[in-house]
Amino acid sequence: MPCDIDMIAGASSRHIPALGFVSPLELMHCASDRGVRSLWSGCRAINGGSELANERFYLSAAAGVAAAMLFAAVLPWPYGYYRFLRLVVTAAGILSLYAAHRLERQRLALGLFGLVLAFNPLFPLGLEREQWAILNVVGGLTFAYVWNENRRGRL
Repeated sequence: MPCDIDMIAGASSRHIPALGFVSPLELMHCASDRGVRSLWSGCRAINGGSELANERFYLSAAAGVAAAMLFAAVLPWPYGYYRFLRLVVTAAGILSLYAAHRLERQRLALGLFGLVLAFNPLFPLGLEREQWAILNVVGGLTFAYVWNENRRGRL
């Protein structure tokens, strides 16, 4: 049976936020039938926004939050903040890395890959506080650059 986004998500956008009647099996079937990208873009189109505008919004939000958190990480915080920072920076870094790689911005992609490796929560680096402070500022500047490039439509 072919996948029909309108059938699964409903004809209007009021069904999208709740997704109350969509089972995970239907979503998996739709993802395998049409491809995950077409499922995601179909749901976004139903939800009322253009695909490019939504991608730019998510990238801008992720990069902005990561930059702000990295700049704030120079101050003394409880250890839980730094653990949460690793998750945020890794997620924002992967999203930004995908956008940079897609547009063939290789140097930016390489820098973001380095940040993702440094901040990954699975295999944490054992650096001193001063070294982390330098890495936090460099990471904050990198994500501020990503945010600015995305805001201007270059990324």
